[in-house]
Amino acid sequence: MTWKEEITDLMTKATSRVEDVIDVMWRKTSERLGWDKPEVIVAFMGYADHEQVRVRGRVLANAPHGGPQEDDTWWTNLAETYRRIASREIPDIEVELAYGGMTQTVRTDEEGYYFATFPRRHERTRGLRWRGVHARTKRGENEAESSHRVLFPGDAARYLVVSDLDDTVIETGITSLLLMARLTFLSNARTRSALPGVQALYEAFRWDAAPKAERPGAGINPIFYVSNGPWNLYDLLRDFLEVNRIPEGPIFLQDWGFDDDKLVKPPGNRHKIERITQLLRSYPDLPTVLLGDSGEHDASTYVEIARKHPGRVRAIYIRDVDPGLLSQKDEVVEEVAKEAEKIGVPLLSGESSVRFAEHAASIGLIPEGAVESVKREAGRDLSRASLGSETIG
Repeated sequence: MTWKEEITDLMTKATSRVEDVIDVMWRKTSERLGWDKPEVIVAFMGYADHEQVRVRGRVLANAPHGGPQEDDTWWTNLAETYRRIASREIPDIEVELAYGGMTQTVRTDEEGYYFATFPRRHERTRGLRWRGVHARTKRGENEAESSHRVLFPGDAARYLVVSDLDDTVIETGITSLLLMARLTFLSNARTRSALPGVQALYEAFRWDAAPKAERPGAGINPIFYVSNGPWNLYDLLRDFLEVNRIPEGPIFLQDWGFDDDKLVKPPGNRHKIERITQLLRSYPDLPTVLLGDSGEHDASTYVEIARKHPGRVRAIYIRDVDPGLLSQKDEVVEEVAKEAEKIGVPLLSGESSVRFAEHAASIGLIPEGAVESVKREAGRDLSRASLGSETIG
């Protein structure tokens, strides 16, 4: 370990200890003043494989107020962002869960999270279905309840779609610090924009190339979103997908904090590797399509997954976060694409959803007709005033 790494390690551990002390003091104060009452259960979307139903959630003593509005002021959005970041989690509280006539009780951890699994009832469906798991908790006179939406893939599924969110689905303005800050802190789900053509592209992936006569339910192929963002932004991301009519799916985020192994945002892409690996294990008969961007290390992460799971990755699509520029990010992606080619996995990079759709159609992932839909939507999106010019101007 170098001296820089030793200093970073000592700072991380020291900060972690400080956070632990602050957490203990806050919890004691909350208990004394009666602030440790559950106001909301954040019931994250779950999913079912052939054996289990998996759900995860969090119990908080505060929550953002209401849903996003197009006329919300920057001050309202900033206040809501603060409430998300300054969430008051409730540790060590019982949560009662019910699914399919079965019930169980779990306890939240020190950050207010809980996790549970139920045995799956072996109902057979061809199309994708959603089911519910009810969650309830109570402390004193305060009671909170919610319902997890749980994804049940059907027998007609041909592959999984696993996608990043920031700069893959959502425009974040990563190449401009001013724009990125304003979008992150002063915008909401209605005032942020999806990247051009994303809705039609993901809709094509959800339905794939199946004949219309074989298209039951709400789709065929399940879509999962795996991001390095914090769980505190879950409601914003969920609302964003709904507002922009982008196919919904379970969203996997991570806990940001000052623990021994992470300082604010955990380093690297370990979280993505773990989540995607778990999905591949949950659906051993299904290959996957992976979508990410060049802003982080998605290309190398996805190729690493493809190398460790031969035959499981059909294609990798990497969105260019700085189109028109030949940057170091582009050079890294080009080198990783060569590694992907060696193991027989196509890796395509670029800024255009249309280009991704054309390639996906050429290898049978989506129907040829879907390419035209992506072109039309991308054209409409591009014809609108760019979010960047509106925000900075």
